[in-house]
Amino acid sequence: MKLKAFTLAEVLITLGVIGIVAALTLPTLIQKQQDKVLINQLKVANNTLNNMLLLAYKDYETIQFWSNDYIYGTSYMDYNQGNFEKYFLPYLKVAKYCKKKEGCFSKDITFNKNYNPDDTIDNNQNYVKVLLTNGMALAFSSLDFNTKYLRGEILVDVNGFKGPNTWGKDLFYFAIPSSAKGIYPSFSDEFEKNSTVAGSFSTDKRYSDCLTGTTEASKGYCTGWALRQENFNYLKCTNANNCEEK
Repeated sequence: MKLKAFTLAEVLITLGVIGIVAALTLPTLIQKQQDKVLINQLKVANNTLNNMLLLAYKDYETIQFWSNDYIYGTSYMDYNQGNFEKYFLPYLKVAKYCKKKEGCFSKDITFNKNYNPDDTIDNNQNYVKVLLTNGMALAFSSLDFNTKYLRGEILVDVNGFKGPNTWGKDLFYFAIPSSAKGIYPSFSDEFEKNSTVAGSFSTDKRYSDCLTGTTEASKGYCTGWALRQENFNYLKCTNANNCEEK
């Protein structure tokens, strides 16, 4: 009985086809998996901020009743630090507290590389910065509890010093809106409903930096989209008109 078998040429051709298909599909699969990991870390960041707030409420009631702590002075950068240390710092699991100094964020992350490549999150003294035990980095700015406008903004690097260190992928904004009812992701319905002022954090296409911003930091305002849609499709948008959620 004569046995049938593949020739060496047929085996090589088959392996070549498999290799081509793998080369075409593997990068997409790997990217999707990496994006899924970052989305899950963003969800952890959202939970971390809300748990921090709930713990603070037990000692100080809700944000509406908070007042500025002027322990370091009366400029907003000073009482921003005082407010953070009083209302938020005790309720975080901290590995390193950098205050307004460097050491908690990657030095590669800038707000507008084309305009000022030296203005990094790490050296920006408008923010007080902290590195958590899970590797997440937080930066707090404009914490002001005596205003009817934005009560504060929070910048999160969901995986700290690890890459990609890219706005809208592992760098995101959260904020305390004018109602001071909580901490909400920027570009979220919750923020919109609780804010009396349209601006960078809102879902309004005329104002939100998620859709209209022109710097690399703009996509950091797309937090709500990433949490709702569990994707980073806004990074492909060229303008607000073609930037629709699916």
